Amino acid sequence: MSKKNLVIATVASLAGLWIAGASATTAGSSYLGLDLGAGKIRPGAGLQTGASNPNNMLQMNSAINAAGRLFSGYQVNENFAIESGITKFANATAKGVYNPSKVSVQSYAVDLVGKAILPLDYGFNVYGKAGAAYLNQKAQSHSTDAATGQYYSSNQSAGAIYPTFGAGVGYDLTNNVSTDLSWNRIQKVGHSNKLGSTDLVGVSFTYSIN
Repeated sequence: MSKKNLVIATVASLAGLWIAGASATTAGSSYLGLDLGAGKIRPGAGLQTGASNPNNMLQMNSAINAAGRLFSGYQVNENFAIESGITKFANATAKGVYNPSKVSVQSYAVDLVGKAILPLDYGFNVYGKAGAAYLNQKAQSHSTDAATGQYYSSNQSAGAIYPTFGAGVGYDLTNNVSTDLSWNRIQKVGHSNKLGSTDLVGVSFTYSIN
């Protein structure tokens, strides 16, 4: 499956899980939520600042900026759920190794995870989740090489499928509305130098259909 088709299929699953859960009266319930917080993007060397200047790789420090995740899922029972989400990180800045001009780096991720839940007293619960995520970064640059005077303009992108996992503490505000504090990570694996790992720490609100 191509990366484009993977993104389309996962986005479609958001709607599919919502519709399936809405019609399920005995097997479980569906839910829709929004997670807002801070995301950390680590540097990767898979992007360039100019298609005609292949040696001008990006140099990016780890960046912490605003981030958000829209998610939908289906809770099979009180201990397990299937969830899919789309995460968008605020734009980070980078610069070329041989070109000091700043570059805007856009990042997003699409994930599919299984979620194990342990209910506690007084409406609290703790959970862990794991699955796979497609991470994509795009660098946009318009600059002039200080040494040669050559003008460069490009939109370079790189993507990879990495494992993702996370944990959180939740609290039921009502029968249909809950909130939680969570941490989610997309973990770089192997020797690929395309993209680095990411983290998202945030507070979410979830609405479920029983």
